[in-house]
Amino acid sequence: MKKGFTLIEVLVTLSILVILMSIVVPNYSELRKNIDKNKYILNSVLVYDYVKAHNEKNTFTKLSDLKVAIESNISVTDVELTIGGKGIETVKYKDKGNELKLVLDDKKFTYKLYLEGKVIYSGD
Repeated sequence: MKKGFTLIEVLVTLSILVILMSIVVPNYSELRKNIDKNKYILNSVLVYDYVKAHNEKNTFTKLSDLKVAIESNISVTDVELTIGGKGIETVKYKDKGNELKLVLDDKKFTYKLYLEGKVIYSGD
């Protein structure tokens, strides 16, 4: 008697593996998106804290110092600050290649985080 697997057994095993992979891969990519979104939100809170400290206490004497502090302490790049009547109103930066925009409202002490033009987080 010969030992080994028949072609049918191998094909059934491969088809079961393909079905399992079709379930796992989409779930993994969705999980990856959620992890990235949470990282963006966490970084936005940290950026907001730096900007709030600058607006309230004038912690950084120059805006370039604030940019350097944000870029070196938070893993973001290409920080652009827009100044309004009461201090910094918007912060644009890149995080993992994605452009994010943080819009601050000092009157209400809130902010909104935009990714690709859509609000992904509102902070109070």
